[in-house]
Amino acid sequence: SITPTQGAALDILGGDITGTTNSFSACAVPCQASSDSSKDGSDGDFYCVNGGTAGGYMNACTCTSCNAGYSGTNCETADACSATTTSTDDGTDGNIYCTSGGSAGGTTGACTCTCSSGYGGAGCATTLHSISDMTTFFNLVSNEAANPDGYAEMQGNNILDAGDIAILDTGSYSCNTGENCARSDTMVYTWNLATEVKCVEDDASCILDLQGIMRGMGVGGTGPLPSTPTADTLTIRALTFDNGLGHGLLPYGGALLLGYGAKVDILLCVFSNCHSASVGGAIFVTKKSGVGNINEYHADAIINIYGTTFSGNSADSAGIDICNNPEDQGDVEIHATCPSPYTSITPTQGAALDILGGDITGTTNSFSACAVPCQASSDSSKDGSDGDFYCVNGGTAGGYMNACTCTSCNAGYSGTNCETADACSATTTSTDDGTDGNIYCTSGGSAGGTTGACTCTCSSGYGGAGCATTLHSISDMTTFFNLVSNEAANPDGYAEMQGNNILDAGDIAILDTGSYSCNTGENCARSDTMVYTWNLATEVKCVEDDASCILDLQGIMRGMGVGGTGPLPSTPTADTLTIRALTFDNGLGHGLLPYGGALLLGYGAKVDILLCVFSNCHSASVGGAIFVTKKSGVGNINEYHADAIINIYGTTFSGNSADSAGIDICNNPEDQGDVEIHATCPSPYTSITPTQG
Repeated sequence: SITPTQGAALDILGGDITGTTNSFSACAVPCQASSDSSKDGSDGDFYCVNGGTAGGYMNACTCTSCNAGYSGTNCETADACSATTTSTDDGTDGNIYCTSGGSAGGTTGACTCTCSSGYGGAGCATTLHSISDMTTFFNLVSNEAANPDGYAEMQGNNILDAGDIAILDTGSYSCNTGENCARSDTMVYTWNLATEVKCVEDDASCILDLQGIMRGMGVGGTGPLPSTPTADTLTIRALTFDNGLGHGLLPYGGALLLGYGAKVDILLCVFSNCHSASVGGAIFVTKKSGVGNINEYHADAIINIYGTTFSGNSADSAGIDICNNPEDQGDVEIHATCPSPYTSITPTQGAALDILGGDITGTTNSFSACAVPCQASSDSSKDGSDGDFYCVNGGTAGGYMNACTCTSCNAGYSGTNCETADACSATTTSTDDGTDGNIYCTSGGSAGGTTGACTCTCSSGYGGAGCATTLHSISDMTTFFNLVSNEAANPDGYAEMQGNNILDAGDIAILDTGSYSCNTGENCARSDTMVYTWNLATEVKCVEDDASCILDLQGIMRGMGVGGTGPLPSTPTADTLTIRALTFDNGLGHGLLPYGGALLLGYGAKVDILLCVFSNCHSASVGGAIFVTKKSGVGNINEYHADAIINIYGTTFSGNSADSAGIDICNNPEDQGDVEIHATCPSPYTSITPTQG
């Protein structure tokens, strides 16, 4: 397809050198990488991304040497992520730091690490401690004995390691002095404990009920110490300190007493109805020892407050909400912004705080409404940045704006948004339809597909819903007779008209394509009828839907006599015989029952005739092809349990005849059933309009 570049004329000698006698070049145009996904190399530009190197020549381009974590013809495929123990692996190359039994998910560039229970944070490297009662809270957090001047009785027995996170369940926490709190005036004391203490929800629904007799926490320093060189901050997140009291030897800070150079981040908390018998109704901060529990032990006490509400606090002296010790102050800043992950939200500014002491900077007001609860949305573009989060298939939206979750998916769904339909599983419960990922699939069938679109691939010899239907292959007349002809079940029937391997109710007999004819007394019911059925509610069909299974009736007999289809007590749900895609050719109704040259139907049977052909059949009376009656004595389907109901779809009649009337069909005028010929195609062809003849 390339036009070469024509060069100089050649210097030639001799005849029969035809064509364009010039030098030519530039047929093989090297390929160049393009970020345009429509570029297929036909002009030399080839879609090749994610670090791939374009090679080859126009019309035969390649893209190789993809960046780590990518593959595909164009290096376009982001591969599945792998977990590593390298803390710098961030997923950009498909490797994600994921320890402590965490599992990697996602694809290159969008890797995730789902942590095992008890772990969280980057790479699942942070140990999480769940707290649901006061005793556990005390034992994990109160480590005052680490203070050189501290007291052993103020020490829990399972103290957090630096960097661990204590997560309180929602609810109220209060303590009994000497049992599960530090001492009578303080719930817990910490010393150089650089960790995070937080509520499981960001709505401050974890309430430290201080009962009007004690403060919540005394915090002395946070590090670093030689043993924890990088730890330097205690984070208190989304706790409510209610009805606290600062009194006694240290009558400061009804909720928090902070000193000894600690660094404390107070995020999304609530300080309500706390009182000080001196100054600092809710929080008291000091730099050095002797007055409070955070001061300049290694550096200035640094207190940062975000999205925190103060209400109903009081003090006997001053600084109803916060006192930064005027005699030895730390650094306190109240931020007019929300903490991560809510930094895009502007908090609601409340009343001005009553404060005492210098170096309290920022916006000295109460703040709220940082944590906007997430709501489920069916819009896949909703990422939680406005509080709406894509959460489908029964998932429950949780968390808060910018940190939404979708959990409790309906059975059979998973994924960040409950958007992933899981692989289906086979069950033996007949009502399992795949809507929850479980599909009824028996008889050795194998489940496939995903929730909502489950399939059941059947083993040989089985089919139908759940592979519960036994399929019988028929390739000769003897097998056809033995499976289908069960006239002996008729109380007035004859044993010689009975096959030896009759179908069970609900089974399907499948004829191979070809012609079927019988020899009287050998492999047919009797001289005037190929097979007789009695209350046989099954399906008899051709393997192909083109009616290429031909019952050759040889001009001497009808194809089938059908007496009833049930239900009987033994088959309470079976009630229909389906005849599908059979050709009844050259049939004859004569003798004792000279009706219906192809089918004789009575005794209240229900028969669906689908995609069949009735050709060249004759009756010595009425009903050249089909005769239907309601009650016994004249035909083989009638009202045995209910009206004979015959439904015919997509069926052809041609060349039939009768000595009397009803060349194609006779519904016995003296005792008729219900016959309907539908102008529609049967399943799975319902969308097709049949050709009307």
